[in-house]
Amino acid sequence: MIRFPYWLLLFICFSPLLAQEPDAPTPPAEVSKVEALEALTLALNTEEKDRTSQRELLKKAVTDEQKAELGTEIDRISARIKEIKRNLTTTATGIVSTDTDAAAEAALSLNEELKNIFHPLIRELRQATAQPREIENLAIEYARWKAKEQLADQAVLNVEQLLSEKPSAELLEELQSIKKSWEKKRQEAQGFAANTSFQLEERKRNAPSVVKLLTSLLSNFWKNRGLSLLLAFIALSLVWYGSLAIYLRLRVYSPVHRQQNDSFATRLLDVLAKFAAFFAGIFAAVIVLYVRNDWLLLTAMLILLFGLIWASRTALPPYFEQIRLILNLGTVRQGERVIINGLPWRVDTLNFFCVLRNPDLTGGVLRLPAKTMLSYHSRPTMPKEPWFPSHENDWVKLDDGVFGKIVQQTPDQVVMVKLGGSYKTYVTSAYLAKNPENITPQYRVSTLFGLDYQYQKLATTTVPAIIRDTIYNILVERYDKENIKSVNVEFASASSSSLDFQISADVDGSLASQHDVIKRLLQCGAVDAANENEWVIPFPQLTLHKTDESNPAPTRPIFQQP
Repeated sequence: MIRFPYWLLLFICFSPLLAQEPDAPTPPAEVSKVEALEALTLALNTEEKDRTSQRELLKKAVTDEQKAELGTEIDRISARIKEIKRNLTTTATGIVSTDTDAAAEAALSLNEELKNIFHPLIRELRQATAQPREIENLAIEYARWKAKEQLADQAVLNVEQLLSEKPSAELLEELQSIKKSWEKKRQEAQGFAANTSFQLEERKRNAPSVVKLLTSLLSNFWKNRGLSLLLAFIALSLVWYGSLAIYLRLRVYSPVHRQQNDSFATRLLDVLAKFAAFFAGIFAAVIVLYVRNDWLLLTAMLILLFGLIWASRTALPPYFEQIRLILNLGTVRQGERVIINGLPWRVDTLNFFCVLRNPDLTGGVLRLPAKTMLSYHSRPTMPKEPWFPSHENDWVKLDDGVFGKIVQQTPDQVVMVKLGGSYKTYVTSAYLAKNPENITPQYRVSTLFGLDYQYQKLATTTVPAIIRDTIYNILVERYDKENIKSVNVEFASASSSSLDFQISADVDGSLASQHDVIKRLLQCGAVDAANENEWVIPFPQLTLHKTDESNPAPTRPIFQQP
């Protein structure tokens, strides 16, 4: 899974608050507030004189076209005078007028109801980024006035070049009028640029440091939003878990759950109760935010809920099979036996996280999401069906010849200690593949013993009884009589070199560690019986047959192909 870089997230969140002004022309040398005010006053007086002259011309105008042009020019000059006065007031008082923001909010209140829902969020974002945006707007405005000033300089320079060429009297008069007009524009641009530069530098000086800004943001968040968020979270948690606790308490005394604890109806009630408790917690959080009039967090929560509901259209269908599983209607049923990774597990709980248990394993508890359980199938457990072929402290024989005592068995590994103290570790699945034979309850030791063919007449009668008595006496002398269940000797087969007898002893599991010793004692007892009765123990013999060289066997001639 690709992790989203948290530093990038923090940068995105706080970059509006820490934004610096965009690239702009280098501002002129810093000017004082008085100089900026004087520049604005000069521009204001110039505009007012210009408006007065235009009004005089309007009185003398004859045609409607002249009156319309002069009226438009007067309106333009009046608008500029109003802007200069507003800037003059802002520079003198150091306070930005909020009339525009109030008008914007008034206009916003007339929009659609959906926009009203998002209005608190937009307002908070606007307030959080007010200072960076103001600095950015001032920088853009300064760049705009500097561009106008440069344009006016270029226009005046071009007109002066034309005047130097000694034009006619009529052209001279027009060029001087044009020059005067552009000089006035240059003067206006210089005044606004100086005022904007002063405001920009003043905003930068008054801008708090990053630490103070973050501290202020955190302090304001806790005072305005943090407490509401904390109370909403507490209300959600208390109502959610409190509702579940009440339901679980009622569930204990419910006659329906007592009679049919694992029925479909009870499971459906459990699922519905959990969903109802969750939505009750959400409703409690919404009520807290509503009572505290925290419309920003309330709006955010409503947006989140709407998003969850909208996303559930495509997100819920894949969960239908999981809900069937939780309702005990799937391929895995509660209380049944399921095989996972070669190990049997008892299904104890079916929920969004299912609990499986193997009582014969240490740490035999497995928690799996319901989605994972969809690929398995369970079956009912038969009476006395073991969950594992061994327990800790049991003695076990494996197909690979390993014999030892189980000291630990977990879902991951089985550890055996062999005679002599060495440890043997198996992966649990590999251990089961060795077909372990548990000899702890009771076991049988068997061996073969052979006698010479001269005792053929006694092989099925006298010899087995004598050997059995001798072996039994040896075992009883060494171990308690109660632990020796039985000793049996039977004629097994007539092999090529001897008459073979099958010797077996059934021993109690308390002597499991003596398995190999008892096997050797069976051979010792058989040998003692042979010595006492002077029986010959044969050894494997090889018989060679020699052919008669005087009458050799005919050989088949070998013919070669031509």
